[in-house]
Amino acid sequence: MASGEAVDQNVDESSDSIHDFPCKPCSDDGKNIEGVNFCAECQTYFCQACIVHHNKCFKTHTLYNKSGIKSGKIQYQQQSGGLACDKHPGNLIQMYCGEHDDVCCAVCIAVDHRLCNSADYIPKLAKEILNGRDRKGAKTSLEEMKEKLHAVKSSKLEQITEVSKEKEDLLIEIGKLKERIIARIEEIEQTSVKQVQDKHKGIVDKIKTDIDAIDAKLRAIDGNIRKINEFKGNNEAKLFVVLSKANEVESGCCKYLENYGEAEYGKIAFEFSQGIELAIRSVESFGFTGGCGFAQSYIDSAVSAASPVGEFVVTDCDSCSIIDCCVLENGQIILADLKNQCLIRFNKEYDLCDSLSISYPKSLCRISLSELVVLDDDAVHFIHVGRSMIPTHSVTINVKESLFPTITGYQMTIPTLSHIVFSDEKLYIVAYNKYYMYIQREKRYQDQYRVVVLEYNIDGSFVRSILTDLKQNIEKVNAFSMSLDSSQMFFAVAERRIITLDSNGKILSEFSEKRLKNVSCVI
Repeated sequence: MASGEAVDQNVDESSDSIHDFPCKPCSDDGKNIEGVNFCAECQTYFCQACIVHHNKCFKTHTLYNKSGIKSGKIQYQQQSGGLACDKHPGNLIQMYCGEHDDVCCAVCIAVDHRLCNSADYIPKLAKEILNGRDRKGAKTSLEEMKEKLHAVKSSKLEQITEVSKEKEDLLIEIGKLKERIIARIEEIEQTSVKQVQDKHKGIVDKIKTDIDAIDAKLRAIDGNIRKINEFKGNNEAKLFVVLSKANEVESGCCKYLENYGEAEYGKIAFEFSQGIELAIRSVESFGFTGGCGFAQSYIDSAVSAASPVGEFVVTDCDSCSIIDCCVLENGQIILADLKNQCLIRFNKEYDLCDSLSISYPKSLCRISLSELVVLDDDAVHFIHVGRSMIPTHSVTINVKESLFPTITGYQMTIPTLSHIVFSDEKLYIVAYNKYYMYIQREKRYQDQYRVVVLEYNIDGSFVRSILTDLKQNIEKVNAFSMSLDSSQMFFAVAERRIITLDSNGKILSEFSEKRLKNVSCVI
């Protein structure tokens, strides 16, 4: 059977009433329990549970029971000397917990360190605690730390100043670039306006020439009508002459109308260049700051001069065959070595990083910040580029012979894959086929080629095939690229030519330059 004291305690613990003397440790924990003891040294009320922990640490403290508390004789003493506890401002810091290396008050010990075995009274442990610690050394250490923090702060402030200056300089350069672009656009506008005006003047001048001829004929008609009206008398010979002249004028007018009456003068045909607008649509900024993602900026411009920015030696030329390369966002360079059947990675200082074996690397391109694709004989390999180059998955490319046309008299070989590019979230792969026919009288083979571009989604699913107009003896495709919006394809072929095709494989234009000896890359 529970005692009266226990019942009273249970009632107090379960009560929601406001106690005159609440237990301080329990109040700090959010509990509503009445204090049944008061410690004169700690100046704190304790419940029955908390006083047990208190007494383990402070056996010499003076305690008052519940009747002494309610008598009104107990009063808080003004704390003097020492530092107040941060958690319990009404209490002085008098305790030290060795396990947590923490100085605190008695309430902290009762609440937070009740299970710690190394808690003790500070005056008792002062000499031991201060062993190896001195006031001057602590102050010196703090002052040194203060100087270091001030130095770091000064460095940060200088960085803010520097980056602010960089910002201002770049804003000025952006403004200058804008002015140059606007000035150039105004020049293009003036040239375009002059072209239209000159074309307009040429057409109008032709029309005015014909109008002048018509006016001359109208004057001739009016003159002959006047002569007919003015004719008097019966002179038949003179009348014959007048009518003959009138008939001659009429015949001349009829002949003119037959030949020139429906004359076509043409229109002011002005074919707008798609390059400028396409370039503006394809860029979102005059440049890009580091870490902006897979940013691409292309503006049609004439390059007057170029200078090398770096050079590095891969290895002896006889021991490798570098067939393609790409540059990552961080400046690293990936080379495709066909002879050694591998990819080689260099950092931006041209130091060798690592390599990855690929059975037959023909072409490669970057598809994101940290991913590239490599084309070999019959597959596309996806490579993640991080601390090392790791193959993630592959997609097999099945090139059906039915994608290529049948040419009478020629036999067709097995289709071959040659190049891969990434554009507008699509992969484009070049496949070509060789046709040959043996010419008996000349004792030789006559070859032809056909080129197909295969379009794939980035997940490797097939989209369509594009049969191009590239034919005759092109021998092979040296280089291949796509425009940003995939509307145009660019091929570098033999005979120093670069051929532009539309998205359906139709040839738009050809460009030839004697300095293009062996083009191996088109961008």
